[in-house]
Amino acid sequence: MAPRGRAEENSSPAIGGRVSGLDQELGEGLLRRVQALAFPRAAGSEGDARVRRLLSEGLRAAGWRVREDRFAYSLKRPWALLRAGLASLAAALAAGAAAVAGAPHAGAWCAGAAGLAALGIAGAAAGVRWDSLYFAPPGELCTANVVADAGGGPVRILLVAHHDSKSQNLPLLLRGFLVAAGAAGAVSLAAAAIQWALFGVPARLLAGVTAAGALSLAALATLTFGNRSPGALDNAASLAVLLELARRLAGPEGPPAGVRLVLTGAEEHLMAGARRLAADRSLRSAREPLVLNLDGVGAPGPVGVAGERSLRRRVLRLAREAGIPARRAPLPPGTGTDALPLAWAGLRAVTLTSGRLSRAVLRVHSPADRPDGLDAASLAAAFRLTERCVREILAARDGDGAG
Repeated sequence: MAPRGRAEENSSPAIGGRVSGLDQELGEGLLRRVQALAFPRAAGSEGDARVRRLLSEGLRAAGWRVREDRFAYSLKRPWALLRAGLASLAAALAAGAAAVAGAPHAGAWCAGAAGLAALGIAGAAAGVRWDSLYFAPPGELCTANVVADAGGGPVRILLVAHHDSKSQNLPLLLRGFLVAAGAAGAVSLAAAAIQWALFGVPARLLAGVTAAGALSLAALATLTFGNRSPGALDNAASLAVLLELARRLAGPEGPPAGVRLVLTGAEEHLMAGARRLAADRSLRSAREPLVLNLDGVGAPGPVGVAGERSLRRRVLRLAREAGIPARRAPLPPGTGTDALPLAWAGLRAVTLTSGRLSRAVLRVHSPADRPDGLDAASLAAAFRLTERCVREILAARDGDGAG
């Protein structure tokens, strides 16, 4: 999720002022939906099966055609590669720190650091991007994407939110700090190498930063997951928004053509469900669908918008026109969303999230991520912006065939 970022193209008033009665009623209704969905639901667990059942029942009751796209996947293979990559990068920075600190045989240390860094980058990249690692049998974990649409016709709008939750041993803010520190260590090592090449002297002042980067990457390699978080902000709130939107979009005539909801599984396991979705060739058409991904909406503050530049600006324009508080919110270090695999597959994707760092955001991936940390007005704002985006895209399609 993306908790903070600079404002872009939106001068709407911030949440915290007067809230209309309709928005308050909408937000409170969404909170009630969140309370029904906020329980531990790690991918492959009993909670995972329970939330899929609740989501399917809610979508069918609203008139949508619903199916489950079940899949088995492995977390062990990609996670082992990712950990090995982080460990190799940590060792590379440690070797580099020794070199720039003036250790004997500094040239050998530098050569070793370069080799380890190359291995680390290759391993980490393979763990993140090599989809066959996830789906090659046997897969030790099973879950499903919950898919809902009107049936038939090309997909013009893909509404996405993940339904799983997780707890982890490293708090979200600490994880981001460790990623940033590791990156700083790599930059420091590069700067030291340049100084050495130009002046032939060790860059001792940079050794400490490089060593700190090594320790940070080593700490990241210890990251483990659990099933103790009820996942209210991450991501029951987004599920509540899409369930209510599905109900309103359907109306008496049924769901609109061209809209598909995909409530993905295993986002917390390196976005396995979105990888599965990105491989769906039925999404490919002359006009590929626009992707609206909801992840972490509902914390106090404006709606955050991250993703493909032109689509992000379009969403922010719609927010400004409707007086909905919204801002650009780039992803913080070390985080990813379901929009990433879809963007890698060539789809235009944008993520709606919470646009301000808050206590609720800091509770993500912990047992404290409960509904009482959410804000009714922020939930209502996220709903209104999502609905406005969908209806504007549908109107453009009906008017001139644009997607």
